[in-house]
Amino acid sequence: MFNLKSLLIFSALALFMFSCEQDDLITPADTDANISETSFSQADDISEMPFDQSVLVSDEVIMASIGEEDFKEGPAKSGLNASFVYTLSNAVSGNEVIAYSSTAGNLQEIGRFATGGTGTDTNLANQGALILNRRQNLLFATDAGSNSLAMFRVRSNGTLRLIDRVELRGDEPISVTSFANFVYVVNNGSDDIEGYRVSRNASLEYIQGSQQSLSTTGTAPAQISFGRFGRVLIVTEKATNKITTFTMNSNASTDPGNSFESAADTPFGFSDAFSNIIVVSHATGGRPGEGAVVNYRVDRFSGVVTQSSTVVDDFEGTATCWVVPTRNRRNFFVTNTFTDDITRLRLGLGRGGSTTLATDPIGANGATNVGTPATPHDLGLNRFNNQLFVLTVGSDELVSYQLDNRNDALIQDSQLSTGTIFATGIAVRN
Repeated sequence: MFNLKSLLIFSALALFMFSCEQDDLITPADTDANISETSFSQADDISEMPFDQSVLVSDEVIMASIGEEDFKEGPAKSGLNASFVYTLSNAVSGNEVIAYSSTAGNLQEIGRFATGGTGTDTNLANQGALILNRRQNLLFATDAGSNSLAMFRVRSNGTLRLIDRVELRGDEPISVTSFANFVYVVNNGSDDIEGYRVSRNASLEYIQGSQQSLSTTGTAPAQISFGRFGRVLIVTEKATNKITTFTMNSNASTDPGNSFESAADTPFGFSDAFSNIIVVSHATGGRPGEGAVVNYRVDRFSGVVTQSSTVVDDFEGTATCWVVPTRNRRNFFVTNTFTDDITRLRLGLGRGGSTTLATDPIGANGATNVGTPATPHDLGLNRFNNQLFVLTVGSDELVSYQLDNRNDALIQDSQLSTGTIFATGIAVRN
C-alpha cells in the first residue's frame, strides 16, 4: 500500500511541478492582548485597513447572528499544553474536517464534521486548505472536488457547527485566507482567485469584482494569503516560478494581479515574518537535496515583490514545501517532503533594510533536521510555542512534537491516524 501511495504522490507532484534567538514560552496567564500575533489576518492599526466601513462587519455582530450559547472564545481546556487541531479529509466520498484535542502532547480525535462538499482523494500540493479566522471562532474549509467553500462556527469545546456553504465560480479551490470579515480562495483548476464577505447574518456573499486570473493557465498555485493590513493578496505559483499579488479595493474587490519571478524554483508555502516580509519555501522541482527558503519584501500598497535575503539551501532537504512561524516570527519550521524531516530557520535583520535567514539546529547533537514519519506535508504550531503538529501523507498520521526550549530540541511525543489517504491542511486553536 505504501509503495502504491508513494507512486501516486510522485505522479501528482510531477503534474503540479512539485516533485512539491529562541522563542520564549507563553504562560496560560498571558492575556489575549499579550499573545496576539502580527499575522496576515490582523492589522496593527485599524486606520491602515483599506476598506469602507460599509463593507466591514464586526466579529461580535456575526457571532450574535449565529446566536449560539457557547460564545466563549477560548477552548474548554485552555492552558500551556492544550490545543485543538483541525485537518481536512479531502475525501471524494464526502469532505470532512477532522478535529483533535491535544493535551500535553496526547492527541485524541473529538469528531468529524461534514463540509457538505467533496474532496479529490489526491495530493493537492497546497498550503492553507482550511484556516481559522483571527478570533479563532470561525473555520473556513475548501472543497476541491465540489468547488465549494464551507464556514463553521468553532465551539468552545473544539467541536464545529456548519454555518454556511457556497458554490464557487472557479474550479478546484485549494487554499483559503481571511482578513476581517473577508475570505478569499485560490482555484487550481481555473487559475484564479475569488472573494466572499461574511455578512451580518453570518452568510457568505460573493464580492463583485473579486474574481481575478493568475499569471497564466496551468500555474499550479500552492497558497493564497492576505498581506499585512489586508491591502494585498499574495499567491505562490509552483509551475510558473512566480509570486502573484493583487491589491485590494475599498469594497474588498481586487485589481488584476501582478506577477514577480521567484528567486528559486517552485515557490510553495509561505508565512509573514514582520513588517512586509514573507518567508517562502521552494520545492525546487523536487531535486534531491536542493530545497530552499527565501525572504521576500511585499510592498503593502503596490504589492511589488522583491527578494530580501539570500537563497538558503544548505540543509539538504528535498521538496521543501510547508512553512509555519513561531510566535515572535524569528524562527520558522519547514517540512522536507521527500527527505522525511523538518528544518528550523532563524530570521534576522541585515543592512540597508535587507533580512537574513539561516538554518537553526533543532535536533540531537546539533543536527539541522529532525526526522518524521513518511512524507510530511502540512504543519502547525500552537501559540504557546511548545507543540508542533505535522500531517504526514505517507503514513496517514497527525504527529505531535514537543518543543523543548530548555534543550533546544524538537521531540516527537505522539501520533494518531487520520484514517484518510490524502488529508490536507492544518489549523491550530488555543
